[in-house]
Amino acid sequence: MKPSSASVSGASEITTSGSVNCRLILPLKESCTSAPRGDFSGAEEVFATALSQEEAVTAAIHDLYRLADKLGDRASIPFLLDFISEQTEEEAMVSAIVDRLALADGQSGALFILDHELGAREGDPGV
Repeated sequence: MKPSSASVSGASEITTSGSVNCRLILPLKESCTSAPRGDFSGAEEVFATALSQEEAVTAAIHDLYRLADKLGDRASIPFLLDFISEQTEEEAMVSAIVDRLALADGQSGALFILDHELGAREGDPGV
């Protein structure tokens, strides 16, 4: 069977051994191989950065879905739909935290309540 090819925004073609061509959806960035950032000005910036990362993950999963569809990879579609559903929830959760931090406006009582609520979430491993 001859491999198919498709173009997706941001995709870079890579060649593996034999006649198989793969696509790297997200170009590898230097930030992927360096130490994580630790110089945030506060919780608002931490969660704004987290939201930006969640949005990038969502976009990458959607790119994978479009690529699977273009290539006719019907087996991957349900698999990716599960990821899209989960990622939508994650993005909404982080977005809600960003909104609540903005409402708290740095007030220590509001931040204490938000911290307590986030720490008590179902399924939270607790630290």
